[in-house]
Amino acid sequence: MTFEYIMRKSLSRPAHCYSAHVPGKGYVNRGDDPSTRADYDRQRVQTALSEIDNVTWAPGYAEKGYDDPKRGVLFANWNYFARGLDSILERAGYAIEWSDEWATCADCNRAVRTSGDSYFWQPSYIWQNDCEIVCHDCADWASYLETIEDDPNKACMASIDPSVYGYVLISERNEFETGFHPGQTDDPSKVLAALRAKGHDRIVFRLSETSQFYSRWEVYKRIVEDEDEDE
Repeated sequence: MTFEYIMRKSLSRPAHCYSAHVPGKGYVNRGDDPSTRADYDRQRVQTALSEIDNVTWAPGYAEKGYDDPKRGVLFANWNYFARGLDSILERAGYAIEWSDEWATCADCNRAVRTSGDSYFWQPSYIWQNDCEIVCHDCADWASYLETIEDDPNKACMASIDPSVYGYVLISERNEFETGFHPGQTDDPSKVLAALRAKGHDRIVFRLSETSQFYSRWEVYKRIVEDEDEDE
């Protein structure tokens, strides 16, 4: 059975969470009132059918810690459908996720989470060309790190090691802290300004740790070999 067949068959059952605007009644949250049931059900089914048309699919996960399902990952607003539909789809070989919490990589089309599921979560993707989400496996890290050089408002994630791409660590590991605890007042803008005053450039920040009340980060510098050195 296809996901579309399963989802359409579920439309005969009440939605998990849906409100319809019924003329003269305002917003109606349930379809058990005989005076509003027909209008409520009509709107509910129309909304669900539209959502079925807009379901997104991914062949698997680029997000770490997830196992790939047999038939791929489905993304939708599941409130428009019946309770228990998730279990039916999972038994059919799909994984389901919420469309407002996930996206797909522009290169491999695998799923990446865009909404954190813990205080320690960090994105498994980058923004490419200011508009495309690209997972860490597909990212061109050398080019990406160049785009965030000398920008105190951007940092690479802890899963990336800038030293692999020609950068050297010029701070201590986890040296800087920004947060709510006393003394956690480090500011990337001030750190960058101080480094530039000493003649440093091509600086990249790395967000080494995130938590509920603070973050830790460190600083790398791009080392460019002198092309004339061997001449």
